[in-house]
Amino acid sequence: MRKNIYFMFIVIFCFHFSACETNENNAPPDEICNNQLDDDGDGDMDCLDTDCAGATICLVAQENCTNGTDDDFDGDVDCNDADCASASTCQLQEDCTNRIDDDGDGNADCDDTDCAGAANCQTPENCTNGIDDDGDGNADCDDTDCAQTVGCLQQVCSIYTVFYDSPQVCDNGHICGVDLDNVILCMEMSFFSSGTFYGDCGANWECPKGSSCFDVEMIPLCLPLCSNDHPSCPLGGTCMNEEFGIPGLYACLMD
Repeated sequence: MRKNIYFMFIVIFCFHFSACETNENNAPPDEICNNQLDDDGDGDMDCLDTDCAGATICLVAQENCTNGTDDDFDGDVDCNDADCASASTCQLQEDCTNRIDDDGDGNADCDDTDCAGAANCQTPENCTNGIDDDGDGNADCDDTDCAQTVGCLQQVCSIYTVFYDSPQVCDNGHICGVDLDNVILCMEMSFFSSGTFYGDCGANWECPKGSSCFDVEMIPLCLPLCSNDHPSCPLGGTCMNEEFGIPGLYACLMD
């Protein structure tokens, strides 16, 4: 009987020792950080396992904004990644021919430095040759590049066409003139229906074409308009070099 108890004790002891030995030898393996397996059985694999936090392969990479790859593993690729918001390759590109500020920098087409090398921005618009020189679809005075040239301003109501002998540039029923707020615009013909050059203004401040109603020593008089480019005055008047509210525009006086 004693032999049996002794034998059982040895068996139990050995079994216990063997079990301990086996547990030590079968400790969870280290996590391999690039094999797509949960090696250590903790429920996380590769770079999602904290054991891989310092692994080179798991260090967050910088997003390359041009390679079509989600380099930093945030779910966004290239220009769709917020990290690429300021990358030059992710900025809206300026279309140099559509008269729109595509990239939102305040300049459209050839006025944008991004278009400096564009073919259509190499040749400025010649405003008198009947050709669309800069390739924007508009020629001469129809091109906004020509809007402020003398030749084109002479075809619209402007400081060049407000004089007594200026050609008719407004639609029928209107004449280019200066209103009481010193604004140059096409005005109804009724504003020019009375008054005389160098004489009294009409009851409602009307004056002849090419003149405007001025307060001269408390007397409203219709004084013809003139400028450095158009110094001539009707009826032998003299162009006085004194601006009255519109830069470059003067009034005529009789000697």
